[in-house]
Amino acid sequence: MKVNYALILAAGAGTRMGEIGKRVPKVLWPIFEKSILELEVLYAKKLGIEKIFINTFHYKDKIKEFYKNSTILQEAELVEENEILDIGGAVHNLAKMLDYHGKLMIFNSDQFIFLSDDNWKKAFELLKDMDHLIFSYNVSSNDMYNALVIDKKRLVNITKNEEIVRDKIIQTYTGMSIINLSRLNRVEGKSNFFESVASFKTSDIGVFNIKDSVYWDFGTLVRYENSMFSILEKFKSNDPFIEFLKEKNAIETKKVDSKILSYDSKAKKCINLSGKDFECENCILLKETNYTEISNNMKIIYDDIIFEF
Repeated sequence: MKVNYALILAAGAGTRMGEIGKRVPKVLWPIFEKSILELEVLYAKKLGIEKIFINTFHYKDKIKEFYKNSTILQEAELVEENEILDIGGAVHNLAKMLDYHGKLMIFNSDQFIFLSDDNWKKAFELLKDMDHLIFSYNVSSNDMYNALVIDKKRLVNITKNEEIVRDKIIQTYTGMSIINLSRLNRVEGKSNFFESVASFKTSDIGVFNIKDSVYWDFGTLVRYENSMFSILEKFKSNDPFIEFLKEKNAIETKKVDSKILSYDSKAKKCINLSGKDFECENCILLKETNYTEISNNMKIIYDDIIFEF
């Protein structure tokens, strides 16, 4: 089954990235040699989706400036939003441009989900009987996510996290979905995704669990730090995301030292993306970095901002 379009959601404020996120929009944070957003575009192309859109609102000027200088991003089209639309509104804004025609895959701009060919086949089989398809994953109810209520692979309700028993495994929405644009009721302006797009009250919403798939998350400072060092730790594995990074020249093998978890550095647990000869332990030095005295606590450093774990 063919997916015609992709929408990479890049309009958020990046509040979960701390003070550094106010200087560097989350979608432009580096995963080693390429930005998260560039890798999202390359991933969508790898899936065979030829027409890719990136929506923007917060930090649109910074993203647009980066876009002008990236041949990878220029293979996608920017959709500048003039007001906060929420995810539902962003989908309808694009759907209107596409005359509500075709199938649209939605990606969170800070996550990468790699399904096997067999699982993609199963997902598309499920979509044939549904209006739309959302992808779920298993998390602990202690992680404060809402829970999808599922009956025979259909979404029938959503339970708010505060209503869920603690220490329980639940399914929650990954942020990735496939939408049949022709089956949407047209909505103008700001709207919630589960009200105006994946509405279980008015549509058949299939749910496909990605439990057997590879999932990488860069959506918060802590997850970014964990994922970056996990890549180095698992560098010699057959992880499809790491193989994807190698294939797209997003990581240079000669700079990797998996024994001490370093990248372009001789220091222990140090990822040096600054382009300068700094070797501080327990650090991720981002592109623009002024050297400052640091302790042994884990830090992400950008210019004059230090985020300490």
